[in-house]
Amino acid sequence: MKISQDWNSFCQCIDLANKIYDSFKLTALVKAKIKSPKSSAALWARVENADGGIDFFDDMTDRRIQSSQWMKYEVNGIIDINSSKLYFGGFCTNQGEFYFKSFRLFLSNKKETKEVIINNPNFDKVKSQLLVPGWTQGIGNETPNQILEYNFISEVSEYSKESHLKITYTDNFKNLKDYDCEVYELLRMLEDVSIRMIRSIQNLTIDQLD
Repeated sequence: MKISQDWNSFCQCIDLANKIYDSFKLTALVKAKIKSPKSSAALWARVENADGGIDFFDDMTDRRIQSSQWMKYEVNGIIDINSSKLYFGGFCTNQGEFYFKSFRLFLSNKKETKEVIINNPNFDKVKSQLLVPGWTQGIGNETPNQILEYNFISEVSEYSKESHLKITYTDNFKNLKDYDCEVYELLRMLEDVSIRMIRSIQNLTIDQLD
């Protein structure tokens, strides 16, 4: 399904049932070339129990990523005795270019720390947001959707020769910039109203629309 929204996310999931660990640490290298003060990237993690309740959640709301330099970030969380699943991944919002690589996940208890093998941690062979080997578009508890504003591809660093994920937000107003200033502003406002209306009704059923 294709929908419109101003954020996108990707994730993996591991099974926590019968595990002996009580905490975890998620790390990755991230950078963001933002085009708006509202733009940012983040790591996120969510621990669910067998009843579908949430034992832990962190999406870096208080420390969103806006640096254009590669830096290491982490999310540290707890695992309850009844926890069943750990979802983790990356997140970006609004206009810009967002980059992710080198995901690592560690499970710990008082005696040991174990690194979990992550599928495709450097995002090789990404062809679209719905074709990211080892990863799923979205937040893990719903059917993946193609977000019209975002494009996912793999890039390879000319220095390290390692791949990484590049997420690009497509400016909905880029085709309007050939107009005069006053006309451009009017068309931009109309286009913005159109986008907000689509986002408000795109998930409604026919009965709800009626």
